[in-house]
Amino acid sequence: MSKTTAQVHLLVKQKDLSSTMSTYLIERLQASPKVQIYFDTELTALTGHESLEKVGWRSADGRSWTKPVRNIFVMIGAVPNTDWLKGYIRLDPNGYIVTDPMSPFETSQPGVFAVGDVRAGSSKRVAAAVGEGSVVIRQVHRYLARASAVEAIALPSISK
Repeated sequence: MSKTTAQVHLLVKQKDLSSTMSTYLIERLQASPKVQIYFDTELTALTGHESLEKVGWRSADGRSWTKPVRNIFVMIGAVPNTDWLKGYIRLDPNGYIVTDPMSPFETSQPGVFAVGDVRAGSSKRVAAAVGEGSVVIRQVHRYLARASAVEAIALPSISK
């Protein structure tokens, strides 16, 4: 973003970025004169009439800022929200869904597929997630065709 804007204000809820970002990226952000990082900070206001005009934020120590900002990008996190899958689908130690290397979107549960950021080993990029989503549809259709064929064969033996 700093290549195309005059100033980037990076609001970070934590006290540092080390738990959510690589050292390489942190160093790049800190080295950029166009990036101002605010740690232990929360967004407090978005104002404007026809479009966004100003953004307000406050740090944990009570300091606050209001800046003329026309665009905002929200990154909701890099931690997968998969706790609810434990015991049903295989997860890696970081909580990402493990998929089959031979069929990279199939999970340990037949008929359940994973694409995008939640998949272990994915590139964690929006374009990749969109591409994976379009590719997996073919696998879903194949799975459903196999499942309905098995069901059609199995039904007569169940009814005897």
